[in-house]
Amino acid sequence: MTVTLVPLLGALVLALATGYLIARKSGTSEDDYQGPVGTLIAPCVLAIYLVSMAMGIVIGWENKNTAADNTVDEASAATALYWNTPAFPDENA
Repeated sequence: MTVTLVPLLGALVLALATGYLIARKSGTSEDDYQGPVGTLIAPCVLAIYLVSMAMGIVIGWENKNTAADNTVDEASAATALYWNTPAFPDENA
C-alpha cells in the first residue's frame, strides 16, 4: 500500500507546486482576491479540479481491483484445470 501511495503523493506535490508557480507568475493583485477571482472564479476552478482528481482516483482504484480480481479468477481456473487432468483420457491429459 505504501508503494502505491508514493506516486499519488508525488503527483499531489507536483500539482501543488505547479499551482503555486502559476499563481505567483500571474501577478494577481490583492484587489482581485477580494473581487471576482476570490469569490467566484477560484472556488469554481478548485471544485472542478477536486472533482476531476476524485474521479481519477476512483477510476484508477476500480481498475486496480478489477485487474486483481481477474488475476485471481485466472489462477483459480488454472489450478482447477491442473487438478482435474486425471479425469481426462490419457491422450488428452
